[in-house]
Amino acid sequence: MLLLSSGLFYLIGGSVLFLICLALRQPKSVKASSALLLLLGGFNLFVDQERAVGPQALMGAAILLIILFAIAYAYLCASVLERIGFLSRWQVIVGAYLHAFYPSLLGVFLLWFIKSDVEQRGLALYVFVVFVLSIHVALFISTITRPERILKREPVPTTQSLVPPWFWIALGSVTLLAIVGEQLGRRDWTLLSLNLLTTLIFIAPFVVLSFKWRSG
Repeated sequence: MLLLSSGLFYLIGGSVLFLICLALRQPKSVKASSALLLLLGGFNLFVDQERAVGPQALMGAAILLIILFAIAYAYLCASVLERIGFLSRWQVIVGAYLHAFYPSLLGVFLLWFIKSDVEQRGLALYVFVVFVLSIHVALFISTITRPERILKREPVPTTQSLVPPWFWIALGSVTLLAIVGEQLGRRDWTLLSLNLLTTLIFIAPFVVLSFKWRSG
């Protein structure tokens, strides 16, 4: 059970934001970001439950988390690339480095599955996922900053904002509540650090792309 913690606020905040996005028909990028925040809370719940009952009892949950996370993250990458002129599915796959991301994610999951002697296996899986994300987002940003390498032409970005202002306010509020909640709750700074790092990874493409558009 999640006590007062950063994961609890990410789980609740992500759920509320995702439902709002569905109700208000927000852009794909916002829906994907909300889903990823929800799954971030899911990873926290998985870590907590794994500590209580062991990893074998939650193997199905681990597989489901990885699959949903892979889908949501790929959806986020695709939504960003579509906004800057990537039209074909192949361009999106190559531009988002999904042909490298999926095998890497599968690889760390298999490594986690095989290494049964690792302590706190739930936390180890979360660390592995964040490690893959940290490498992938750097490659993805290289596509955002120089999309013509794959498009073979100048990109034609849409004028519509990737992320509406209200979402930044909501994300900032959830993050602040997560920090306060962890301080008042169990004070698991390892999980909080992973949560904050993952959040920064999620928003990094938006920040880089916004800066690129403003700078021309």
